[in-house]
Amino acid sequence: MKWIALALLTCCAPAVTAIPSSLPHVRVDETLPGAVMSKDAAIVIVSKRIDEKTKCDARVTDCETRALTAEHGRDEAVKLAQQHAWWGTWGPTAVLTAALVAIGIGFAAGFGSAPRK
Repeated sequence: MKWIALALLTCCAPAVTAIPSSLPHVRVDETLPGAVMSKDAAIVIVSKRIDEKTKCDARVTDCETRALTAEHGRDEAVKLAQQHAWWGTWGPTAVLTAALVAIGIGFAAGFGSAPRK
């Protein structure tokens, strides 16, 4: 009867990773009867999970690095846009003011150099 139950459990249980026993949560304990994972199999599974966690951590670090780089690029673009926005806002006013000042100086110089009667 135990062999039939073991066969049904090992054949029908979904296995996400290839492990010696297809039961997803099996405790390593030699005193337990039935389907028990060996110590070597547990070591293999733990090493695979450690490798997966390392890969996941590397992906997270890569994503954080790309996000930080994008943030610095955005900040620099905003700073450059603000510098150019100043010229867009105040540039025409500065040119008009300079033109009026130049015309005023021209009139002053023209009337100042005219002969007096």
